[in-house]
Amino acid sequence: MCTGALIQCRIGKIYIGTFDFVAGAMGSKINIIKDLNYKVEVIYGILEDECSNILKDFFKEKRK
Repeated sequence: MCTGALIQCRIGKIYIGTFDFVAGAMGSKINIIKDLNYKVEVIYGILEDECSNILKDFFKEKRK
């Protein structure tokens, strides 16, 4: 769904802070953009530790 929106809006550059190795679709688990042959520049690892901690804290709180 997110990839469809990305393509429809003709987004040319994506910044990804951290990977989702379980369900990520932008180069983590799979690379859906490559499979769709859509040209988009992807920048990985922007503030990776900080982004990872934000996600971990969010889901830890959701499990309480």
